[in-house]
Amino acid sequence: MRSNMWRRLVNWLNPAAKQIPPRRHDQKVRRLVVEVLEDRLAPALTSPTWVEQGPGLNSNGQTEGLMNNPTSGAVEAIAAHPTNANIAVIGTVNGGIWTTANATAPVPIWSPRTDDLPSLSIGALAYSPTDPDVLYAGTGSFSSSGGAGGAGIGVLKSVDGGASWTEVGGTTLDNQLIRTVRPTTLGGGDVVFVGSVNSGVYQSTNAGATFTQLSGTGGLPAGGCFTIVADGADADTFYASIGINSEDQGVYRTDDAGDTWTDVSDGITGLGGAAVRIELAAHYDANDTSKALYCAVIAQANGELSGMFRSGDGGGTWVKMDAVKTNEGPLSIGLHPSNKPIGSGVPDSPGGQGSTHFSMLADRTNEFIIYVGGDRQPANPGPDGIAGNADDTLPNSIGAANSSGRHFRGDASELAGTQWYAINAKGLASNPNDGANGTSPHADSREMVFDANGNIIEADDGGIYRLSNPNMAARKWSSVNGNLRVTEFYSLAYDSLNNVVLGGTQDVGTLRQNSTDEFPWTTIQGGDGGVVNVDVTSSPGNAIVYTSSQNLGGFTRRTYTSTGLQTGAAAVGLIVNGSGGKTLAKYDTTIQFIQPWVLNAVDPKRMLIGTTDLYESLNRGDALTDLNYGGSGAIGALAFGGKLAGVKNANVIYVSAGATLRLRTMAGGAFTVLAAYAGSSIRDITLDPDNWQRAYVLDSAGRVWRTTDAGVTFTNITNNLLSLLPTASTDLLTIEIYSRNATADLTDAIFVGGIGGVYATGDPEAGAAATWIEFGADLPNYLVRDLRYDAKDDVLLAGGFGRGAWMVSELSSFVDDVTTVTLDGTNNLVVTDLSAAGKDDTLTLSRSGANVRFYDPNNVLAAEVGATQVDDNTVDVPLAAITGPKGIVVNTLGGNDSLTLDDAAGNPIPAAGLIFNGGAGADSLVANDADNIWNLTAANTGSISTLFVSFASVENLTAGDGRDVFRLTTLGSSSGKINGGDGSNWLDYADATSSVVVNLATGAATRVTGGVLGFDNVIGSKNGNDKLIGNANGGVLVGHGKGNTITAGAGRSVLIGGYGINRIGGGGADDLLINGRTAHDRNYITLEAILAIWQNADTYANRIAALQAVGPNQLKIGATIFVHPGTYAGGVGPRLGNGNFVYQSTLTGNAGSDWFISKFLGAALDRKPGEVVTTS
Repeated sequence: MRSNMWRRLVNWLNPAAKQIPPRRHDQKVRRLVVEVLEDRLAPALTSPTWVEQGPGLNSNGQTEGLMNNPTSGAVEAIAAHPTNANIAVIGTVNGGIWTTANATAPVPIWSPRTDDLPSLSIGALAYSPTDPDVLYAGTGSFSSSGGAGGAGIGVLKSVDGGASWTEVGGTTLDNQLIRTVRPTTLGGGDVVFVGSVNSGVYQSTNAGATFTQLSGTGGLPAGGCFTIVADGADADTFYASIGINSEDQGVYRTDDAGDTWTDVSDGITGLGGAAVRIELAAHYDANDTSKALYCAVIAQANGELSGMFRSGDGGGTWVKMDAVKTNEGPLSIGLHPSNKPIGSGVPDSPGGQGSTHFSMLADRTNEFIIYVGGDRQPANPGPDGIAGNADDTLPNSIGAANSSGRHFRGDASELAGTQWYAINAKGLASNPNDGANGTSPHADSREMVFDANGNIIEADDGGIYRLSNPNMAARKWSSVNGNLRVTEFYSLAYDSLNNVVLGGTQDVGTLRQNSTDEFPWTTIQGGDGGVVNVDVTSSPGNAIVYTSSQNLGGFTRRTYTSTGLQTGAAAVGLIVNGSGGKTLAKYDTTIQFIQPWVLNAVDPKRMLIGTTDLYESLNRGDALTDLNYGGSGAIGALAFGGKLAGVKNANVIYVSAGATLRLRTMAGGAFTVLAAYAGSSIRDITLDPDNWQRAYVLDSAGRVWRTTDAGVTFTNITNNLLSLLPTASTDLLTIEIYSRNATADLTDAIFVGGIGGVYATGDPEAGAAATWIEFGADLPNYLVRDLRYDAKDDVLLAGGFGRGAWMVSELSSFVDDVTTVTLDGTNNLVVTDLSAAGKDDTLTLSRSGANVRFYDPNNVLAAEVGATQVDDNTVDVPLAAITGPKGIVVNTLGGNDSLTLDDAAGNPIPAAGLIFNGGAGADSLVANDADNIWNLTAANTGSISTLFVSFASVENLTAGDGRDVFRLTTLGSSSGKINGGDGSNWLDYADATSSVVVNLATGAATRVTGGVLGFDNVIGSKNGNDKLIGNANGGVLVGHGKGNTITAGAGRSVLIGGYGINRIGGGGADDLLINGRTAHDRNYITLEAILAIWQNADTYANRIAALQAVGPNQLKIGATIFVHPGTYAGGVGPRLGNGNFVYQSTLTGNAGSDWFISKFLGAALDRKPGEVVTTS
């Protein structure tokens, strides 16, 4: 509960007090923004998916007698389906619109429907009376926390029963607080009335397409409107309550569908500007034509219900009903108890919140019955008879054991003094109709409606509840919250010992998640939750959890083991040293409602609390020292403790009050004003955990300021941040840092939370040019109030108003969009892409003097152990330092990556070699210009044996200018492309045991999905039955097995058929066709030498002469005769063939002058005149 919230709401509604910013119409629907950083080479944040943490199914809340006492968060409006009690639509204060199709189930299942709209603040909901698939919603925040939340974006409409919603009405109702929407039967349902708390009554005559303001015309005065109700008996008659920002407060009636209005307030007291809110409820029963109009007046002076009135003649006359109250000891306490006698005019905390917390519902069948709901149950004033003192006790007169909901049933037909009885808790024993059989919903009622079964559905700050059998003594409250997840968090903390989240909330206490990533939570402390913090280091094996309620009340330390068992709870002492034993509450009258305080970042036994003064504790808050820091005004932000160059400094304090920022750097030191700070009032501060001189400040204008020198200078790094918000706003509230590297902020990321979610920059060092994005997907468009990063578990938490807590796990993988270069513990040089999705790395490895150098022109490289940062893109490491057994290991992981090996300045690969792990994506390895042998032994896996390089998950291979041989075994394959580069290059399938097809003219090749490029030479498989086709360059095609079909291309080629019967065909030039195998079938150098002579410019006869040796089946190059020294299956000796030339292959020369070599002339030949056939 809040202190004097009605005053805050009145001020918030005053246009002079707060100007609501205009909406950005070019950003109606929230979208994921990932901007390309074109001008800088900075780490580009990748987009995670936020994971919802709840709460859903929160138990142990401040209700009474309900199963598990569930709570959720504030619900403002309800639309119950007219004929199906299972269907309901609700509008929440800051969590958008939700629907359920099983509202009568013990645990209803609710679904969010508007997470992506520019605002999730809903003020009104209603079904069209002409079509149950059509609903209208009004927007604007009615949060109990001073109206915090999304902007008013006018009216929303659904035509599919609430499943989807669109904005209608243009901009007329933007920035309005719409508290009532009244669709009608007029014009076939096209006429819709809207009531704005800011500026009165509006009407649409075209089903919401446009709206026209009626207030200030036709007798209806200007001023805010809370309620519009239909007469029921006459389709043209409606009533509107004009109740704020107007001296003409009252009830106005139209009998002509809004054209003209008449003041029908005569007989209602407490008006004339004295009311902060006027509510109406209408009864009409078509069965007996009975009708009644009820009016409730909430006094501006104290936020209490000052009068209930009934009219049976459409406002012609009014009768005041009894005061709504219970007798608590000597005091009569009303619907909005301030623990003072009714009419005293003295507001107190809690209570007096009728401007926000009031509901009223006229009975459907009895014109005299009315139901009302208010704030919360009062306590019994205790023995001293004075409310609000420490001796106040519960249960109270009706048996309420806690500050749960406060509701009454009134009967205007009863005699004065007997018209009201409570419908909560046990009720008065003297009245059998009193109470609700020991049950009550949460406090702070906002809306009541009937469902199709005749039960009351009620909305309040704890969620949504049902009163069954409301007119009977058997009535009972139950929860309809189910899995509804609309909690409003002020603060979050993470328990890394138990991997659960905790949070302090608006009105539903302090909650703790039951288990990791689960929706069920448990309330561990009631009231409004305050700032929460967790210490998991100062007591090993334990998590010390700090919680409080509003105004730092009930400040408690709870201890949990690693199994989640709470083993202790102790009040935090808060005794101020030198005060004579006074607690902080008695020593300092300026404690704030949500009191800022922090644990020390390097010594969590120490604590800092900021009211209008500053208090430090060295013993977990039990004793406090007033630091008399010299500031004035409420302290807004704190940062306490840090490191610099690896040295802890627990005495560092940054503290702000308004726009003044101060710094202390040593124990007992002065607090120095940081005059260089030029921003507005400070909302939050975060320090680099490795460098306390590097701080980031968020101000009330939504600007982010950066200092790297402990405040000597500041840079505004806001740049495009505010343009990302869904409405034109500066409503950014919290800032957090991720820092991976203590030596530089190159890899830091800054996160800001506020309206619309979370925003981030990965290049804060860019200063004024820092580029911001909306960070992550699936996070609703709500008001984020707190961001917390836990380095131990690498999680980022976001919590705020209306949609609970959300988490990004493994944050570093989305932030560290850099590639690190470091020597590991065994002196292997490890290069790793840290980005989550995997960026496209473009790495080059080369030599630079005695160093190996990694360079990436498109991405940031980060030097770590043993490495030197040359610039953002370049890192050097001494080659002599790389002594590990693996040499260099490159892990590019995801993305389409490339690694180029450049030996122009020397060999950069150490003796132990290099391992390249490409990971996901289409990766490439580019070798140097040496003669290399590549071995593909599995899918996208192999080695360059000449360079001591191995690779895995590398799809594309590119050779340099030398002779490159690519050997593909039976299992070896590439899903990408193999480029042989310049030079004489070979595809070698000689170790493969299955047939292959290679067409060098088209680039098609077996087990190379993307094809081949830069190859003229092929060696077939062991198996044979290969099909080899040459290209226009000519080359060597070798059939290794039998049954091959080998065909030359347009250039001069050497074709070797292989073992067995083969089909060998020349192309369009002079070809050398060899029937059989040679001694040189895998001797790349020899075969290239033979090809070179065959392709030279000499005559046909001279080329043959140059290659023909004196012995049979011998070839020579110049004076060197190439013979085979070993034995073949068919014989021994220097044979060109394998001794099995008896097979009758087919040799077809085709065009050109071809040379045929075959053992027998019996081979099928197409010999032309002048062509030579050599036999043996």
